[in-house]
Amino acid sequence: MRPLFLLPLAFSLVGLALPAQEPDTVLLKNGDRITGKILNLKGGKLVVKTDAAGNVTLEWAKVKALKTSAPLELVLKDGTVVKRKVSPGEKGALRVEGGALGLPAVPLSLVTQINPPPVPPVKWTGNVNLGATKTAGNANNASVSATMDAVRRSSIDRFTFGAGWLYTEQKDQTTKQKDITERRTYAGVKYDYFVSKRWYLNASTKAEGSKAANLNLRYTIGAGGGYQFYEKPNFKLNGELGLGYFYEKFRHESGDDHVTLRAASHLDWKLTSGIGYNHVVEWYPSTEKFSDMLVHYDGRMTASLTKSMFLQFQVLWDWDSTPAVGQRRSDTTYILSVGWSF
Repeated sequence: MRPLFLLPLAFSLVGLALPAQEPDTVLLKNGDRITGKILNLKGGKLVVKTDAAGNVTLEWAKVKALKTSAPLELVLKDGTVVKRKVSPGEKGALRVEGGALGLPAVPLSLVTQINPPPVPPVKWTGNVNLGATKTAGNANNASVSATMDAVRRSSIDRFTFGAGWLYTEQKDQTTKQKDITERRTYAGVKYDYFVSKRWYLNASTKAEGSKAANLNLRYTIGAGGGYQFYEKPNFKLNGELGLGYFYEKFRHESGDDHVTLRAASHLDWKLTSGIGYNHVVEWYPSTEKFSDMLVHYDGRMTASLTKSMFLQFQVLWDWDSTPAVGQRRSDTTYILSVGWSF
């Protein structure tokens, strides 16, 4: 029987027999040499962990060469990713050990990142809302509503989808005849491409109609730029500005179209753990006649009922400077519904 107390000694001897990993070396253009462990390169700053001074940040433009004992993940300007050990090359280049993809050497000027953080996964969020009311007796009314919203967010872009439907009918107690007082539908999609952490380019389109407003079709499509002021779990705020095409057709009237400006803002605010508020505000002034404009507001208050179920109060408000003949400029709809989030 072998003595168990000899096992720790055996492991120690094996550890001593293994060669110690050499530190990484960074050679600067002024001749200085930094040794330690290369952590990452981002935004032109190289971070090296040293024994004597902790993390040291160096200007990438002042680096002449690198030598590593472990592979580095190099990201090049064209998006190519190489994971290899590197050593000094000729004329400001890194020699790539076991070079693949035709890259035995890489110029330092082509390296934009080293050991980049993991790319966050694509994330889907959204909700579905259903609402209904019914009255009987002195008044006989029925109303049904449904809305759907979804957002697909990745590290570089964002898709936003939205659609809604509202139906209201009133039954005359004397004639028993039903009259549809509102049948409103809308659907839209927007794409945002982030050129930086906050700035992004966007394109969007939306179509809607409303019986109460005598609106057969209102259609917009356009593109522009946006800025993400905040994007935190409990508070998101952005602003957008762009140009687009605007078409509006009322019942029994000819259609009107023009080039329009578009200014918009989206706020998503979690006030408490169970109560939230969000809104989308859009402004569409005509470039031909600035007083010809549409203002749209979609605001929502939510209160959590369970982890994924909530109560929602929604306000839809449109102000159209040129409404259908006989219609008011301002049109407001209130919707109380129950929703499920995902």
